[in-house]
Amino acid sequence: MSHVKDYVRSTYNIRHFLTYADNYAIGYFKKQGFTTEIALDKSQWMGYIKDYEGGTLMECSMVDRVKYLDVVNIISAQRYAVFQKIREATNSEKIYPGLKVPKSQLPISPQHIPGVIEAGWTPETEKSSQKLMPRQRGPLYMFMKKVVSELQDNNNSWPFAAPVSGVQDYYDVIKEPMDLKTLDENVEADKYQTSDQFYKDVNLIFTNCRTYNADGSAYVKCANRLEKWFKERYKILKIEMAII
Repeated sequence: MSHVKDYVRSTYNIRHFLTYADNYAIGYFKKQGFTTEIALDKSQWMGYIKDYEGGTLMECSMVDRVKYLDVVNIISAQRYAVFQKIREATNSEKIYPGLKVPKSQLPISPQHIPGVIEAGWTPETEKSSQKLMPRQRGPLYMFMKKVVSELQDNNNSWPFAAPVSGVQDYYDVIKEPMDLKTLDENVEADKYQTSDQFYKDVNLIFTNCRTYNADGSAYVKCANRLEKWFKERYKILKIEMAII
């Protein structure tokens, strides 16, 4: 892909790539510099690229100052420069003698361990770090976060991004509202103890949409396309991430 970028830019003076990526290949295209956020004005591409079901429109904008064939060397040079600065600012390479403490004297205070004080440790920093310890998250959390993120990135998810507002009778008809913002908040709040509970709430988004909106409406079409993609992607991710 780096060869293509450098060649096309230098030969045709093109700065943007647009493609419909298969929904199973979105991750690959992201690694190549593509994003689902389309910055190129629609007037420049609308009518030239076909809308595909089961695919996601993605864009890659090239940076003039970057020679893409040299990206690996550029990153290596930056990495080396960062490590050099770190070495200059720390004593991380200094080796301290090990401990020789009889078992009868264990445990000992961290401040008596050679190098701990020199590294900046104090009893206060230990207490504050314990308070700031993040919650331990398991594989189910990572799986659900990935699913929510990919749902939010899908081109068909725009009607379901946030709770419905400004529709007078919506909550008279829909008694169990659900949207991607609320879904993500539920994941963060550890509401879902199983993947089935999570799956049920995702399906609620599509069911609610078809309950309130007329068949053939833009909202229902988006729901149907997103639901089809979700069910296929959900199965694949469960296998890849070993989720029961």
